[in-house]
Amino acid sequence: MASPTPEVFAVYDNSGNPLTGVAAGMSFSYYGTEAGVAVLPQPAISEIGTSGVYKFTPGAIPSGHGLAYVLATGHQPAYVSRYVRPEDYATDSVLDLKNLLFGTWEIKTTGPDANKMVFTAPDGVTVVLKVALTDIAGLPTVLNAFKRTPA
Repeated sequence: MASPTPEVFAVYDNSGNPLTGVAAGMSFSYYGTEAGVAVLPQPAISEIGTSGVYKFTPGAIPSGHGLAYVLATGHQPAYVSRYVRPEDYATDSVLDLKNLLFGTWEIKTTGPDANKMVFTAPDGVTVVLKVALTDIAGLPTVLNAFKRTPA
């Protein structure tokens, strides 16, 4: 699973002006799985700069479940709520895709990575992926590769 990213929301006064410094007055009315089975430890809420924008980062979500939360702000909007699934956090995959797209690859002919294609991040050092190369008969090869398998 990818790492959770911060949940971000804004808080306003009754006139529509951003409110700063009110994180301490906010609380979760509900913070747990969608089934209501496992109530989870509540994360800290913090302000981003001084713009009335706040955030919290959900903790680990139990396998097979999503996180439902209702946050009472004490201001406008009175409540912020959402259902979050682990699949919503795709940031780790995006970095891998960027590294594959903008990095380099090389087919190794000798050493421990012989007959493998090694993909490296744009830094030229970080290995992103290794795949074993085989020919149509299933034998290791660097020429006429027919199949590649994560190694």
